[in-house]
Amino acid sequence: RTSSMRSTELVNARSQYDTASLPKEVRDDLHERLRFGCTMSHVRLWMKLLSTNSPFFVILEDDARVVPDFQKRFMDALRQLPKDWDLFYAFACDIRPGEYLRADVRQFRGGACTLGYAISRKGADYLLFNAAIGSELPVDKMMHVPVSLGRIHAFYADPFLVQRVDDAHVQSTLAYL
Repeated sequence: RTSSMRSTELVNARSQYDTASLPKEVRDDLHERLRFGCTMSHVRLWMKLLSTNSPFFVILEDDARVVPDFQKRFMDALRQLPKDWDLFYAFACDIRPGEYLRADVRQFRGGACTLGYAISRKGADYLLFNAAIGSELPVDKMMHVPVSLGRIHAFYADPFLVQRVDDAHVQSTLAYL
């Protein structure tokens, strides 16, 4: 339904995404395009990580706001993680919490949201070649599967180091919330 729309029509439809003015079929198609774009932006960053010598990437979505002293607190937490860590979430939704690694870092047993996280080279490699290929899940749900199965070593900041922007002028591209 949206494949025949011109670029300007898609932009206009996106601006009306949160209103009832779009027909349900167009909303659903537009949502799938936005969701796919979101997933591909994460996948491309994981690919980029593997093409560099960087040990990890920090990925923040467009509606993320970091807490004061973010860089120091984030790096302090990363230094405390086991050497084989794969993901470190600065924010998470629907958390299945695990044990405390230390006062402000916990094991992540599963959940959702990709608002802010760090991914190691090993984590990117696993997600690219074992989880993303053939998956039709949204990126956060696709990442959840290997975490909940114990195939990815994931941790999260407690309290969170990233917050969702609550500004009406700055909202997620997908506008889930």
